[in-house]
Amino acid sequence: MAVDEAPLPIPAVTAVETDDEDDQSAEIGRELRLREDLKPWHIVLGTATWTSMNVATILGFLHFSDRWGWSGDPLDTGCARGDPILGTDFCDGPAIPHFAAAIGTAVFFTATFTLGLFMPDPLGSAQAEGERGTLLRLHQVLRWGVLAGMVAQLILGPVTSALRSEPFETGRALAATHVTVGALTWAMMTAQGIVGDLLAF
Repeated sequence: MAVDEAPLPIPAVTAVETDDEDDQSAEIGRELRLREDLKPWHIVLGTATWTSMNVATILGFLHFSDRWGWSGDPLDTGCARGDPILGTDFCDGPAIPHFAAAIGTAVFFTATFTLGLFMPDPLGSAQAEGERGTLLRLHQVLRWGVLAGMVAQLILGPVTSALRSEPFETGRALAATHVTVGALTWAMMTAQGIVGDLLAF
């Protein structure tokens, strides 16, 4: 090699690449720490959502039994017989306890859902192969199913309550749809919670 021939600037390029890799590693570290910080809140809010939904679902079934009955006969209901489980106050008016529990569930779910959307996944775990990636994708799919069920319930509930004075068959059909969608939404949320527990441990 001639005396005045300059070497290629390999060290400078390597230094730039190293700096970029360090920045990328630092950003991944920050996102992982944020995810770990948010995860306990996500679990707590998810548990609160499921607990509130249990209360809303149980009250919904009891109100359906009192107001509409299971046989389809308008004379074979708790309210018609005079022995409603939730009391006579809710035979003609709105089901206030069920409504309050449903609103609580919606508030908790909104917080849990929003937090889940903003939890970073810097390692791409949701796209990874293997059991953990599959469970995470299932958890996310169930999240959208629960969202659809919750939106449907927030529409069906007020409509059913508003039409409670309509012919018995019409009101009961709406109430039965509301109960069915509620049961399916509860089942999806329960499955999502089980998958979430498997991911947490």
